[in-house]
Amino acid sequence: MRFLLEITAEVCNIKSMAPWVGVDDPNMPYFFKLRCERCGIATKEQCVYMNVYVYHNGNRFNHIIKCKECKRVGTVELISGFGTKFTIADSGTYVPLMMFECDGMVPEDYSFNGGWKLKMGCRKAIEVNLVDNKFNGSQQEYGDLQPMVNNIKGRFTLQP
Repeated sequence: MRFLLEITAEVCNIKSMAPWVGVDDPNMPYFFKLRCERCGIATKEQCVYMNVYVYHNGNRFNHIIKCKECKRVGTVELISGFGTKFTIADSGTYVPLMMFECDGMVPEDYSFNGGWKLKMGCRKAIEVNLVDNKFNGSQQEYGDLQPMVNNIKGRFTLQP
């Protein structure tokens, strides 16, 4: 099954927001939980990178996990080419970040992390950490044009 990871936020004084190298950054860590399709037990938070591969039954995946309850093996593959950067026009709406191909497990509870780039008007980009689901630049550093990112959320939507 395919799940699209979508993100939303409320932004102010920011032109765009994206992973530092871009939406298809192979070094971007994705933190989320997986729920077993068979028994419904959720895993602890997992960390998956697009450039890290593991093999199972002759196939290549970005992540493999076995359910602790029913022992079902689940796989995750990150598929590039589906994400877009988040712009000020998107504030308050969901935009796609990454496609997840999952077998045996369902992704949930995406957690933001470090390595995000905020572009502000004609200023150069700044790197921010979104672990706290927000970023508020200081007035001392940015004056009246403080960059702000609040109400950050991620969701996985099942794709047809």
